[in-house]
Amino acid sequence: MSAVPDNQRAGEPSGADSAVRLPDGLGRSAKASGRPSAAEAIRLRTRALRLEMLGQRQAAVLSVVAGVLDAGSIDSVLLGLANNLQARFRCTRVLVATEHRGTLRVRALSQHDRVDPGSSELRLACRVMQAAIDADRVLQHMGDEPVEDLPVPVEEWLMQRETRQICVVPMVAAEKTIGALLLETEGRPRWSPATVELVQQIAVAVAPVIALRERAEQGLVAHAQARLHERLGDLVAPRFLVAKLAVAMTVVMLLVAALLPVTHRVTAEARLVASERRLLAAPRAGQIEQVQVVLGERVSAGQPLLALEATELAMEIEGMRNQQAALRGEMRAAMAEADRSELALLMAKQSQLDAEITLLEKRLERSVLRAPIDGIVVNGELEQALGATVERGDTLVEIAPDETYAVHLLVDERDVQRIAAGQHGALSLAANPSEQHAIEVTSVHPMSEPAGGQNRFRVEAALLDPDPAFRAGQSGWGKLDVGDASLLWVWTHGLSDWLRLKLWEWGW
Repeated sequence: MSAVPDNQRAGEPSGADSAVRLPDGLGRSAKASGRPSAAEAIRLRTRALRLEMLGQRQAAVLSVVAGVLDAGSIDSVLLGLANNLQARFRCTRVLVATEHRGTLRVRALSQHDRVDPGSSELRLACRVMQAAIDADRVLQHMGDEPVEDLPVPVEEWLMQRETRQICVVPMVAAEKTIGALLLETEGRPRWSPATVELVQQIAVAVAPVIALRERAEQGLVAHAQARLHERLGDLVAPRFLVAKLAVAMTVVMLLVAALLPVTHRVTAEARLVASERRLLAAPRAGQIEQVQVVLGERVSAGQPLLALEATELAMEIEGMRNQQAALRGEMRAAMAEADRSELALLMAKQSQLDAEITLLEKRLERSVLRAPIDGIVVNGELEQALGATVERGDTLVEIAPDETYAVHLLVDERDVQRIAAGQHGALSLAANPSEQHAIEVTSVHPMSEPAGGQNRFRVEAALLDPDPAFRAGQSGWGKLDVGDASLLWVWTHGLSDWLRLKLWEWGW
């Protein structure tokens, strides 16, 4: 048994032929006369012979392919192929087998209109051709070669048939083996490598045509079954092993994700806000004269925060005190004259001035705004307030009690229907993302708040483990546990909800 050499072609000149040299004088005389030299003529002749042989081989291949393309059933086409090869290569007989669902079956035997695939001889022939397919090469044996190294089916065939020469060529179409050719002869001459190569070229050319003819004669159901069988075969075949493993792992992961229940969490932007706020309003109209705190400063109860301009009040109080001094002089004079009616009138005026001075002093005292509680200044444009004119009742400062905070979460409208009071979750602030703090939903506001091109609803939650380091206005993310669902649903529900909405919008 010998493999066909790839580098040897029929009609190629041997090393001795290509090394022919002529006497120098003859070559120079040919060049001088303008005619090609003898060496050049030999090279041209050799090239012409090679081209002629190549053309003959291509013509032979095309002739066989044309026979396969003739009208008729696939069985008649295969029989015609076997008879053509038998006549062309002077074989004793030629067998053509095709593969169906992984099993080889002899479909044509030269000079025989019918074949019996169940006969022992044809079953052995299928084993011989299967050996060539498994070896993925041409199996060739000449009568004078030893048989010890041959596959067992080939040895059995040679001993039973007393065949002098045998050649088995697999037929491959679209990287898939569709069958094989078996040629045998009991006489001479010995097949040359060029002849075996020509058989290979014929097998390569006719294999796609045979595959198409077989597929064209199949019914719709048979065609579907064949395609399914091919795909199942591709799944278990060793080709594209990495891709198949990746697909298998993906399918397993999807199945696990579809069956594995997990806690579904709704994620939303979160912000710390003071749970209680004290507003300090302007007690009267005027200008802000002093600002003694800044935004975010921690203050104590009674600490001055800012003061309104009070010069006019002070001058008015001073004028009334001067009036009191004058009244006291008039009262002494009335007492000296024992004028009781005048004294009573002056005492009434004195009481009125005392009341007015007391009122003005209280207004003067309220001109200085003081912190009503311990807390933090959380609102107020204090940096720009100095010298500003305010009206009575204008809010100047907001103070939030220290260590008393709530959480406001902005939940997307697609998830708000899953939120309810009493649900628990966790809060992670940007200031310290490594720590999570437990929260509990207390209420869901019924009105949406447009933000960033989306409608979001404010959800209020209470902190279950407040931290002294918290500050009002800190932001982060909150996650609320809203129930159990499959991992696959958690991954895909956003896309599926959007797709259902779009399909409904488009009228589907």
